[in-house]
Amino acid sequence: MINARANFQNKSEKKLVEARNQIAFQQSALLANLISGASPPAGFDRKRLEIFAKTLQYKRLRTILTIYPWLEQAIGKSLEDEIITYVQRFPLAAGSDASSDARGFLKYARVASRIKQVLRQSDSHLLSL
Repeated sequence: MINARANFQNKSEKKLVEARNQIAFQQSALLANLISGASPPAGFDRKRLEIFAKTLQYKRLRTILTIYPWLEQAIGKSLEDEIITYVQRFPLAAGSDASSDARGFLKYARVASRIKQVLRQSDSHLLSL
């Protein structure tokens, strides 16, 4: 009787571990889709995921503009495209914060030579990134 109960518990625990692993795999696939455009996991609506991904991109855009509001005036109409290109190419790294993401955009813009005039106008501490 004790062996049967232990055997049942082992099978139940094994199924639970397998279910958790499957959920973790699906969550990873979902996250990869949302932040880097990977293929959506099975069973998810592609259109909805595209909307969620765009929402996350625009959230990062707004955050960068909140941290560096002078960018909008300095760059003008192309700024939104520049930031969206950046967030599409560089998914937010695990453990990074909004400030490091905004600094990452400035580095990207400087390396890409896309906004030289803005970097010339910015404070000297920004140039030492």
